[in-house]
Amino acid sequence: MDTDSARPAVTELRLSAFKTHRNVTLPLGPLTLLSGESGSGKSSALQAYEILARLGSGERLARAVEVVAGGASACVPASARPDEQGRRGFRIGCTVDGPAGLVHLDLAVQAEPELRIVGERLTGGGETLLSTALTDPARPAVQAAWYTAGTTPVTRAPLPDDRLGTALLPLRVAGKTAGQRLVLAAAEQVVVALRSAFPCDPRPEAMRAAGTVRAGG
Repeated sequence: MDTDSARPAVTELRLSAFKTHRNVTLPLGPLTLLSGESGSGKSSALQAYEILARLGSGERLARAVEVVAGGASACVPASARPDEQGRRGFRIGCTVDGPAGLVHLDLAVQAEPELRIVGERLTGGGETLLSTALTDPARPAVQAAWYTAGTTPVTRAPLPDDRLGTALLPLRVAGKTAGQRLVLAAAEQVVVALRSAFPCDPRPEAMRAAGTVRAGG
C-alpha cells in the first residue's frame, strides 16, 4: 500500500436524520462536488460534514453546531416529533478508510431541550469498538464502553456529553491489549481524517461583492 492510499480519508457521509435529509448516504472521494437545485440540501450536507470535522478536532458540541444558522435546533428534521420528555435531535455519521480498514462512526445528538451527545458508536474490524449511551439525564455525561478483548471484554467509564468520545479515546485507552490497540488505531484514523476535512460552501452573492484592489509599491 502506498502512502497516499494509506492516508485516512472519509469515504462516506451518512445523514440519517439531519435537516431535510433522511437515510441519505453520500459517497466521498478526494474531491467531491455537490450539485443540485436551490434547496436540495447541498449546504446541509456540508454543514453535517463540518460538524463532524469540528468534533473530530476536539471542539465542544455547542461550538461545532454554530456552523448552522439557528444552531442545533435547526439541524433537527422539521418532521421530527418530540418524545414524552420533549426531546428532539439529529443523527449523522461517516465511514473512514485507512490503515485500520473501514471504520464507521455514528452519532446521535439531542438538540432539545438540552444540547448533548446521547449516543455514539464506533465500529471496525467486525467489532463495536466504542458505544455510548445517556443513562442519567441529570448528569452531563454518557456511559461509554470500549473494546478491550483482554480478561475484561470491555472497559466502562463516563465521558462528557458535549465532546466526541472517539476523539477522547487516545487519552483514555492504554493500548496494552490487542483489542485496545485496535480501538486506538480506529479512533486515531477517524480523528486524522476528520481533521483533514475541508468542507467548502461557495456563496455566489459573496463572490460577486465588490473587492478592493491595491497596487503594490
